[in-house]
Amino acid sequence: MRQDISTALLDFYGKVLEPKFRFLEEKLTEHDDKFALILDHIDALYQRFERLEEEYRLIVHGMEQIEKAVGVSAYKPDTLRKDIASMKTKLSDLQKRLEQLEKQAAGA
Repeated sequence: MRQDISTALLDFYGKVLEPKFRFLEEKLTEHDDKFALILDHIDALYQRFERLEEEYRLIVHGMEQIEKAVGVSAYKPDTLRKDIASMKTKLSDLQKRLEQLEKQAAGA
């Protein structure tokens, strides 16, 4: 009698439980792989944001230099206009890159 129950339980395990456990393990592995991919994307976004922050700091530094130079009477207005135009271009490029990153982040 015990051997019949033991055989029935082993048969049940082999036919029902083992395939389900195998399926669950495969799904868990798939989810782990997808989660790792998502983490990689997030890391890449953080790296891009760090680069943008560095560019922002450089722009701020450039603006501070321009502000200091404006205080000097020997600073030529043409040079100031060129510097402002350059800063506007850099700021526009930075805004475009930020919009691209926001679109990529929304798509991920």
